Amino acid sequence: MGNKANREKWVNTQFEKLIQDKIKAGRLPREYSYLPPGKDTPVRFLTLTDMQKFEQPRNSDTSLDKTHLGTLFLIDKTKDGRFTLEEILQFVDLYFERQAANTNTVDVVKEFQGYCTASLWNYVTSSPKGKETFIQWFGLLFSHGNVVKGKGDQKFVDRNAVMLIHSILNISKSYAIEGSQTLSLFQGVSKQKKLLPPGSRTDNIVPLEVLENFGEEFINGFINYMTELGFEPGMDIH
Repeated sequence: MGNKANREKWVNTQFEKLIQDKIKAGRLPREYSYLPPGKDTPVRFLTLTDMQKFEQPRNSDTSLDKTHLGTLFLIDKTKDGRFTLEEILQFVDLYFERQAANTNTVDVVKEFQGYCTASLWNYVTSSPKGKETFIQWFGLLFSHGNVVKGKGDQKFVDRNAVMLIHSILNISKSYAIEGSQTLSLFQGVSKQKKLLPPGSRTDNIVPLEVLENFGEEFINGFINYMTELGFEPGMDIH
């Protein structure tokens, strides 16, 4: 996959296949395209669920971890929880540029994942409102395609969003907690904060606010852990 033309063909093919799958499934245009501010032409995008279906090329030296939050954060340049074709193409180019520049690296995949982690660290500790941007991004990332509208401005997500969090953060392996238990924990917090609407079925929904709160706890833990390892804001990662 070292040839740029082949890389672009692979990414374009995968992207188009996933978009067509959504169209065939009867998804509404707003579920796979949006109109950026100041633009006249809609831009198509993939959600986190779609990205998990993005197939790696066979017999390739490319192995991108689509479950790694640092990797996903770096792909998503606009930090809106959506992945456009242009963003994915730019990310793949970056991967191969670093691969070419690090010829002495034994494990290219781990090196690049470390680069993504360090990039996330720099962003949340050095960029203006970096941590706040991550928290908002976390909610958007897991809610796209999983939103359930409530009354007024309150937004909820369905169980699929929580199952994605459970899977992406590998909660089952890390904490021996099953997906249904994770959903129960999220709902417990929701009820404790009185965020669930009374008098309606709420077994499979969670307020978006609770997801964002979880994202805040996650990034605070990440910052504390990286600080203990000796990382400093604005460190050189090149």
